[in-house]
Amino acid sequence: ANGTGISFKGSVGNATSFRATAFTEVDFSSTSFPSSDFRSVDFHGVDFRRSNLTDAKFDYAVLLKATFASATLVGASFFESQFSDKADFSSANLDSATFSNSNLVKADFSKANLSNTKFKDAKFDEADFRNTRLDGAALRECTFSGADFRGASGFQTDFTAANFVETDLRGVRCQECKFDKSEFGYSRLNRVSFRNGSFEKASFRKAKLEDADFTSSVLTETVFEQPYLRDVHFAAAHLTRTMFNCDNLHDIDFKKAILDSVDFSKVEIRNCDFSGADLSTVIWNPKNLRKNTYDAATKFPAGYTPNPKQMVMVRGSRPLPP
Repeated sequence: ANGTGISFKGSVGNATSFRATAFTEVDFSSTSFPSSDFRSVDFHGVDFRRSNLTDAKFDYAVLLKATFASATLVGASFFESQFSDKADFSSANLDSATFSNSNLVKADFSKANLSNTKFKDAKFDEADFRNTRLDGAALRECTFSGADFRGASGFQTDFTAANFVETDLRGVRCQECKFDKSEFGYSRLNRVSFRNGSFEKASFRKAKLEDADFTSSVLTETVFEQPYLRDVHFAAAHLTRTMFNCDNLHDIDFKKAILDSVDFSKVEIRNCDFSGADLSTVIWNPKNLRKNTYDAATKFPAGYTPNPKQMVMVRGSRPLPP
């Protein structure tokens, strides 16, 4: 079937087949077509706003200039579907939906529910994820260059090998999330909360990290290459062979952190809190230490004796940030 300018607005159907049809500027808004078959359709400018498309299949579909704003797409599949720039999924419910090999450049996912959604090899360059919910989502090997995540949140989200170059992540709250092998070059991460996260071999080249929170996270062979670090929290984190290739570290919270073979030898460390931290295998130059704090539980490298100009002892450890 083929058609232009047709209206299905408000229509209801279950397990309906539209397979391999071609429609242009067709109105599917406020419809209900759960478990329906849209595979291999050729749709241009089709409006699915506020529609119920639970468990619908859009595999191999051409969906140019389609809008799914506020649609229910729970469990829907988009295997190798084609989208044009600025595909609109704003405020849509995509819980447990699946996307593979999708080009979603400049797509709008603002205020959408992407909980448990699975994306594989998707391109989200310059996409809008503001205030998006990402709990349990899998976004492995996806690119987000230039995307906007301000106000987004996630719990146990998998961003393994994701590309966040020049991405705006200010204020993101992502707890127990996985960022192994991810790239954050030139990204803005001010006020992010990445508590209990995993950052094995992640890279933060020239990223801005003011007031970022890595409390209780695991950072193995993570690279901070000339970043802007100020008031960053690594409290109770485990840093193993983490590289800080920068001129200085000021006002950093390392309370109760384990710093395993971390190399600070070329870094000036000033006003940092090492209360309760394990520094026994840290590599540093004591001449580069200025007015840092420690307590009776701090473990220093063998042979190092705290100098009051370098390390000031405090009584007990301050509480971890909320």
